[in-house]
Amino acid sequence: MATELRPARRSVVWHHLGAVCSGPATALRRRPLVCAAACFAAGVMIGEWLWSAGILMAVALACLVWCLVPGVHGILRRAIMVRCAFGFGFAAAGALRMQVQAIPGPRDISRWIGPEFVTVTGRLASEPEARRDLRFLMSAQAIRRASGVSEPCAGLLQCSIVPVTGRRAPRYGDIVSISGMIESPQPPQAPGAPPTDAQLRRHGIFATMTARYPSLWRIESTPSRFDPVRLALAWRDSMLRQFEHRMDRSTAALATGIVLGGRQSIAPDDVDAFTRSGLIHIVAASGANVAILLGATWLVAHRANLARRWEAIVCSAVVIAYAVAAGSEPSVVRAAVMSVMYMAAPLLDRDRDAPCALAAAALASLAWAPGNLWDVGFQLSFVIVAALLAVWPIWAAAIGSLWPPMRPAASSFSERLRRTLAIGTMSAVGVSAVAGLAAAPLTAQTFSAVPTLGIVSNTLAAPAVAFLLPTALVAWLACLVVPPVGDVIAQHLVGPMARYVESAAHWVSGIPGSALHTSPPGWLGVWSCYLALAAVVAIIARRTAE
Repeated sequence: MATELRPARRSVVWHHLGAVCSGPATALRRRPLVCAAACFAAGVMIGEWLWSAGILMAVALACLVWCLVPGVHGILRRAIMVRCAFGFGFAAAGALRMQVQAIPGPRDISRWIGPEFVTVTGRLASEPEARRDLRFLMSAQAIRRASGVSEPCAGLLQCSIVPVTGRRAPRYGDIVSISGMIESPQPPQAPGAPPTDAQLRRHGIFATMTARYPSLWRIESTPSRFDPVRLALAWRDSMLRQFEHRMDRSTAALATGIVLGGRQSIAPDDVDAFTRSGLIHIVAASGANVAILLGATWLVAHRANLARRWEAIVCSAVVIAYAVAAGSEPSVVRAAVMSVMYMAAPLLDRDRDAPCALAAAALASLAWAPGNLWDVGFQLSFVIVAALLAVWPIWAAAIGSLWPPMRPAASSFSERLRRTLAIGTMSAVGVSAVAGLAAAPLTAQTFSAVPTLGIVSNTLAAPAVAFLLPTALVAWLACLVVPPVGDVIAQHLVGPMARYVESAAHWVSGIPGSALHTSPPGWLGVWSCYLALAAVVAIIARRTAE
């Protein structure tokens, strides 16, 4: 009897498995750009292997040739093999891009690695990061050897210098000369430490240099040519100065960090509180800032009854301007690309599709810098956005079942206000919960800690941050154009909201157990968690659709 039931049970299991997978498979079939981005990322991941690009290209050609062999029948088989050739081709392109990234150019600064004492002149390619020393990336331009001979060079060089009290530190875009020995990126010394040498090579950095004394570095010049990042830094300094005239320094630094990103001016105690409470992402320019600004701009354009084309143009222009003002950080650029792709679809007579816009942003980001695939910021941003796209329809349906749409004429103002507050609170809780669950495996793997009260802290801070971002931008512009109006907005709106967010972070971080420290689960455990979450979401979505 048991042997007779086994085949039936097995067929039922396969039937349910096929039903669960049919929805995502149908969605991916209609979005080839998503499959292309996934295959390209897989190629980048294995691109460090020597023969990966050649093997993947050979498999793609074999699949394509198999389709052209006469006598092979079956439209379905031909379609499957064409898709396989398509996928392996994009994977081969990703592997080739990674291999090109991992090979230094003929004039790369790494050619001069050795014990010789040299002087390298170049332009700062990143804003210095203050630790016990100042660390930054330099785009090398020339090298002067010990013999006095100067030669042109190229490539990125990771530099460390000793800061000097009373002497201006270099800023992004400055031309700086550094003397010392050029060294190879060193592997980590402590067991379990992140492989910094591999990370540098994946980003095209093959050499490091340390100026061990203040006399071994100097600023040559400060170019005045237009540069988006340099302009963004000037805007950030301008906002910080305007806010410092109207509120205390810590509040001004926090408001500036929330709007344009940057933790350099925020007190270390505040940074620790934001980290433990799971709110550190709000003081770094990210996709959440772009989403808030895009939503506010779209609401204004929609209320103004603009045509869809003009609505797309206005929203895209605002997003691009904010990406420049935020310093063209990778997370902001990815969010800006996704937003522009999504909003500009009507300009090309296409329907707006968020998964395709996300895939286009990922494909463009990896094609430009394949090393981003190993960046935890890249991983978290795309995982969280993908989770929100998958789960939000389910959560929205649940909210709609609790508070169905109401006709404005059939309800009083107080009832509409209570309903709006309830839906807003449930939406904030849903976004915080989905973002926290999606980020938990990667956070545990990278930082060996998970903020256990991140949902609470984000629910408390999200409404204030959503209102603070456009308000602070308006206050800054008003401070420059109409100072009395800027004084009122900055002192009575921006300041209190920034202090509220700071208080929420400190309150949550002070609760025992606000951060759970754990050992890294390993990448197999991370992938297992995401596959389990995807299966649960697919089952719930299928039952909701039924």
